[in-house]
Amino acid sequence: MTALVYVGLEPYEERYTAQMSSKGGWFDRAFNRMRDEKNRQDIALLKARGKSRRDKVRTGKVLDAHGRCVFAMEQTTDIIQMAEDGLIRDGDVIYFEDMFHPGFESLPYVFHLQGVKPRIFARCHAQSIDVHDFTYPMKDWIRHFERGITAACEKIFMASDCHIDTAVGLGMGPREKFVKVGLPICSEEILEHVPDLEFEKQRIVVFTSRWDDEKQPWFFRQVAERVCSDCGYDWARFVATTSRPENSPSHLRMIEECKGSPVEVMRVDKKGYYRWLDRAKVQFNCALQDYVSNTLIEASIFKCHPVYPKYLSFPDEFVISDWENVFYEPFNIDDAADKVVRALERREDDYCFDYIYEYHDETYNRIFKVMLGDERFDI
Repeated sequence: MTALVYVGLEPYEERYTAQMSSKGGWFDRAFNRMRDEKNRQDIALLKARGKSRRDKVRTGKVLDAHGRCVFAMEQTTDIIQMAEDGLIRDGDVIYFEDMFHPGFESLPYVFHLQGVKPRIFARCHAQSIDVHDFTYPMKDWIRHFERGITAACEKIFMASDCHIDTAVGLGMGPREKFVKVGLPICSEEILEHVPDLEFEKQRIVVFTSRWDDEKQPWFFRQVAERVCSDCGYDWARFVATTSRPENSPSHLRMIEECKGSPVEVMRVDKKGYYRWLDRAKVQFNCALQDYVSNTLIEASIFKCHPVYPKYLSFPDEFVISDWENVFYEPFNIDDAADKVVRALERREDDYCFDYIYEYHDETYNRIFKVMLGDERFDI
């Protein structure tokens, strides 16, 4: 019996981590389906446990700074105890949902002392290699940590070729260490949030990124103004969604910065967010630090027409024939407004982006294939 130790992220409802890592979430569904369909009853799933301290992100751009560290340290302790108890043995697999895992550095040391040789894998979200990412100012020390994790892992899973090329080019590890797999998602679970879909698209352009500086939300506001005034599409609605509390600095900032512009701020939970995607005709993105986007995949699930900057990994996720209708040059307001107008005018029968979510629905299978090394994984 082979043990697969899953080291998930702390579950925050306002992020994707609750859907991804919680019981019955994306990973659990993918694992159970894989075990049944590939007849891999010889694999035992173990989970490294941590305790969530907060249900809202208070500090930090992506995960709560306090919760991330404490949760990850507890998981590290749990992994060490599993090895002490004989639950992790030579050849077993440990999979980290995020390679940036406080406490990771202690594991190779502990395993060496214990004489245990598990196979370690990790998925990379973002790194200091990206000048637009919030970790970039930490590069003087964090890159040593990133390189150490790469060296300790058998493989690092990344979403795109662009991400791998950048990492290798900056000396983060040899190319053979990295594997392109896409982003894990589960369209089935997402659609369960809104079982009564409307399926009638409205003239709505929705901005689904966090209203943080690294997402360049000011450009969305400028594009909305250009489309509604100069382009004469004053009937179009521009909506920015958020799950932050009404009295939070983030929500108050959105209200203030959108005042006097065509952009409407909508505070919604996850179900409400998906309802906006269901109604919206266009999903707009202007972030420059993303190597690939969960929001892009969600938009394809709900038949939204995406409009994205031609930058980093985004072109990896589209077929060539759609480029002229999807991609604009970063911060070229005329080009971006033109793409939004073009998307609003396109008939739904003239485009289909289903292949985006269909590809990413198989991401965990690609990860399992690498970690478990089985010819039965034909995907």
